[in-house]
Amino acid sequence: SQRGSPSAPEQQQSPRSSATVLQDGEEVIPLPVLTRYISYARQTVKPTISDAARQLLTDRYVELRQTRGGSQHTVSATTRQLESLIRLSEALAKMKLQEVVGTEEVEEAYRLMTDSLKQSATNPKTGLLEIDQLFGGVDSSLVNTEGILAKLQRYLSDRRPSGQMSISILRAELAETFQLKKEIPRWQFSEVLRMALDRGLVRRVNASDDTVVFSTE
Repeated sequence: SQRGSPSAPEQQQSPRSSATVLQDGEEVIPLPVLTRYISYARQTVKPTISDAARQLLTDRYVELRQTRGGSQHTVSATTRQLESLIRLSEALAKMKLQEVVGTEEVEEAYRLMTDSLKQSATNPKTGLLEIDQLFGGVDSSLVNTEGILAKLQRYLSDRRPSGQMSISILRAELAETFQLKKEIPRWQFSEVLRMALDRGLVRRVNASDDTVVFSTE
């Protein structure tokens, strides 16, 4: 039988076409069949979580909660990550057309989540996993996004920069100017620049080439 073909819904044999999912040049499953499979799983399979899987979800969430960057002020995993872990576990069960979410699905969901966090939330300077970089933990001196925006406005008023500047350099200079204990997270500075653009503090933000263009006034 064809490797990787689903057992449901019933499929028909068809010649290979461009609408085929490939892996290393080898046909895995025709795209129309995959589309019907996904539709079938979404509409038909409503998996429940077994007691063992429920307990494992709790255990793995506690592990995420204990993952910190070494500071008591950092924000660890929240209920949002628990909800994501549950949804991912359920999706894995649906993918296999299972009626019950087991511990195997929870473990795989946890592996996928932690691997993703390692790639996106590891501090390159310390090598530590800092979940707060993704989920809102910031230096207490920053207070909030509005506070950073106020610092940016003061910086622009004092320095009156012209032309354009690297967003990364501006972020670093802002932290240095106001002697912040911790660098401003990229996600938060992007929001600050969006607000600055809306309020006319900067003329243009080009995230693709990491530049910000200042107002000429």
